[in-house]
Amino acid sequence: MSPIFPYKAKNSKLEDVSGAVEAQSMDEAIKKIQKEGLLILLIEEGKADGSSFKPIVNKRHSFVSDMKENITEWCEERNGFFRLPLLIWFAYLLIRYLGNPDYQSIFGNLNLGIHELGHIVFSFDGRFLAVSGGTMLQLLAPFFLALNFLRQSDYFATVLCSGWLSTNFFNVATYAGDAQAMVLPLVTIGGATPDVSHDWNYMLTQMGILSFDSAVAFFFRACGFLSMGFCLVFGGWMIFLMIKNPSKLKKRPAKV
Repeated sequence: MSPIFPYKAKNSKLEDVSGAVEAQSMDEAIKKIQKEGLLILLIEEGKADGSSFKPIVNKRHSFVSDMKENITEWCEERNGFFRLPLLIWFAYLLIRYLGNPDYQSIFGNLNLGIHELGHIVFSFDGRFLAVSGGTMLQLLAPFFLALNFLRQSDYFATVLCSGWLSTNFFNVATYAGDAQAMVLPLVTIGGATPDVSHDWNYMLTQMGILSFDSAVAFFFRACGFLSMGFCLVFGGWMIFLMIKNPSKLKKRPAKV
């Protein structure tokens, strides 16, 4: 019978988990555990009958090194050419946003819809929370979607969520920068109306920093640049890993 390898690890939510796996060798046990999406903290070898065991190795890794290994293995089984146009498109969006702060991408209506929904979701505790809730949900939506993709070990989709988040940052920057001038047409649920209040004029006035609306806009614009930069750099790295080693794709159907 094959030996038993008890282990301690962390799951995708970084919760501590433990268990045991039957394998012919330590390397095989490690691969089996990692295929379950777990980050190994400790692995030990015991007897096949599950009786007392003697530790032979501590397999401790940092979160970064374990994630890098998982992403590398995942990328080697995927088609990079299928995903490359998406990354090129996000690079195009970054160029447009940097060239025109008022640019609205294909994400514009989606971001606006989530923004308006945020006013409703956060309307349970006063006006300030309800007003700021639009921006909060707009920025949180890509984050929660990224967590969902991460739980599914779809690392490329997780990175693309950072690109979507970037479009929201640029949108918020434009809105915040208009806090004093208030020349942007405002939209609320049901369509455009002259009676709706300006979110960022209200929020910055309440915080006593209305005169710093340009600085607030610059901050969000910088976050948008960094978020899209993360998407392009790490997305490009993953596509490089997918394309550089096509041999595994020839051995079995490519996973898209």
